[in-house]
Amino acid sequence: MVFNRTSLLMPATLLSCLILLAGSFAQAATISAGEDALGITWTLSATDVVDAAYAADYEVMFSVQAALPSDLSLIMDEGETISPEWIAVSEARIAGLDDFMLVSAPGGTAGWYDYTGPSANSCMNISGFGSACAEAMSDSDAASITSGATYTWTWVGNVSDLDAVFADDYSGLQHIGAHLESETHRKGWNVSISNPVPEPSAALVFGVGIAFVAARVRRTTCDS
Repeated sequence: MVFNRTSLLMPATLLSCLILLAGSFAQAATISAGEDALGITWTLSATDVVDAAYAADYEVMFSVQAALPSDLSLIMDEGETISPEWIAVSEARIAGLDDFMLVSAPGGTAGWYDYTGPSANSCMNISGFGSACAEAMSDSDAASITSGATYTWTWVGNVSDLDAVFADDYSGLQHIGAHLESETHRKGWNVSISNPVPEPSAALVFGVGIAFVAARVRRTTCDS
């Protein structure tokens, strides 16, 4: 039997890459899930990698992202069609959330109130979960609903059980809340989170594996 040096090198290289990637997975916990609602794609994410400026006081960083389509549909409110102009409130509810701080928001955090529930906008704590809410101080501070725009609100915080946030069944991410407004209407809304969003690193491993298999199939076909 004759062994080709190149054919032996490729699996070894792939194995090394996978080992390095696995090592990076072990160093950080990250979870992300999302839902489509009101014509907007919403994503709730959490990670235990906290920016250095906050790492001494907080153990988790989490965010809500709203990705608007290029043709946002109108929404129905009690039988009436309305066209929202702003996202005025963003809420993230995760397992065991205790104290937290808003560190990033559309237009800057100076234009947003940062608080926990219960409150006038229906942000509230449920047994075992804590809610982080950001509410625009004025219409001009709110996130303008513009076709194709993406907005993100990010907090740092502490939780009672870090492992519960990153549960395999995504139960640590309970829901996203939001208020969409126009000059005449205000619509409160929340959605339970259940659909996992693949992490870029996981997608990379999958892509590398597919590329390797495809290369081996082509080589076998050509050799035969």
